[in-house]
Amino acid sequence: MNIFAGMSQADVDAHNARVSGKSPDAMNSAATPVARESQLHDEIIEFCGNQYPHWKFRHARMDRKTTEECGVEDFTIFATGNRTFHFECKAKGKKRTPEQLAWALEMRMLEHEVHCIESFSQFLAIISSPPTTTQTPHHD
Repeated sequence: MNIFAGMSQADVDAHNARVSGKSPDAMNSAATPVARESQLHDEIIEFCGNQYPHWKFRHARMDRKTTEECGVEDFTIFATGNRTFHFECKAKGKKRTPEQLAWALEMRMLEHEVHCIESFSQFLAIISSPPTTTQTPHHD
């Protein structure tokens, strides 16, 4: 179920501004790539916490080297509507490592898309878009 079906982009933007607690003007500035990756992490964590029910997520720590498999994305988000999203966050001008690129390629082969984003508006656009074949619902 897509909660945004039938809504215009302006309606989606207004909804996202309401649930994130940000003004529409602040949301428009969110299109600018972040200077610090941690800023984008904080915005995503805040957004997930503002959803009802709260969106659950798996988040890689930023303060030390990962203990997970090399190349794993920054966020795996479990959203309403049986949707799961994978995000790699990057500050402006930063590139994915060869390990991150290999991980994303293997995930795509498994029909899961790892989205590489530089801004909160990119995050919002992805979560509000209709599911694609790479956003396959999980079945019991």
